[in-house]
Amino acid sequence: MKKRKTQLQKIELTTKQKRQVKKDRQEIADILSGKDNRLLIIVGPCSAWPENAVLEYGKRLAEFQDELKRELKLVMRVYTQKPRTNIGWKGMLFEPNPCSESSLKKGIKVVQNMQKKLLDMGLAIADEALFLAPTLYFEDALSYVAIGARSTEDQEHRLFASTRNYPVGVKNPTSGDLEIAINSVLAGQYAGNFYADGYEYISDGNESTHLILRGGKKPNYKERDILQALSFLEENKIQPAIIIDTNHANSKKDYKKQIQIAKYVMKVCDKNSKIKRAFKGFMIESFIKEGSQSITCGQIDEGGLSITDPCLGWSDTEELLRWVADRV
Repeated sequence: MKKRKTQLQKIELTTKQKRQVKKDRQEIADILSGKDNRLLIIVGPCSAWPENAVLEYGKRLAEFQDELKRELKLVMRVYTQKPRTNIGWKGMLFEPNPCSESSLKKGIKVVQNMQKKLLDMGLAIADEALFLAPTLYFEDALSYVAIGARSTEDQEHRLFASTRNYPVGVKNPTSGDLEIAINSVLAGQYAGNFYADGYEYISDGNESTHLILRGGKKPNYKERDILQALSFLEENKIQPAIIIDTNHANSKKDYKKQIQIAKYVMKVCDKNSKIKRAFKGFMIESFIKEGSQSITCGQIDEGGLSITDPCLGWSDTEELLRWVADRV
């Protein structure tokens, strides 16, 4: 093992960027609470890499959001931290180039620079809070954060959710256990103390902590699954707010099935008013090119083809989001 001293700098935003993030956070919170009737769509690459392709995707999404802004609130997935089942690329934050040496110092600069460029396009940004300490150095740019399936039962992640001043989505664990997921949502909404970087964060709870259904040992986006989740939320006196993740265990990583899942859920909402009130939007994995590729150094397509989970391509994404917007 070797040790190196790494001094990190927090992201510095302009006054305009700060105002935009504050506005986006409030709009997302209003959708989750029911004050805003639009649907929340967290859409973008499984993993943010490479920077040029992410920025090109962001440019397209920024232009597209004006068309749908009355029905949908678009938030771009800019996931810079990737959980691994065993080993693998850990995301741009730690490995800005998957074929070069790991460097958090380099990675955080690349991430911050990319986030600021996306904010200047007028986009709201989402990331997964996987590694909590470095997340603090760029969370000011984020309007939405997810707690992943492998982190949802971790006590520190629950305290982190409780002490944030922006919406946090909590995924059910990889097993699909809804009681664990609901306990995590409840913990996020409850008062908590979180310590990091020399500060103790103290909160009365984060009311915008909510549930993301991402599937487990079996998919959980069907009508009966949503009703079961609602029952757990009601038992714990939690205001119902559910996001459906159309990929991961719900699609079994059959990325094209994301379209079918989204259309199914929208049709369920048409016939079930209880689900319609609680359903707040989708999480969709999408990039410029459809599918995915393995990391083969010297042969990586850097034009917007995922190097982690397979994604919908841009044309299918446009078509699907227009379809969803027409039914809001």
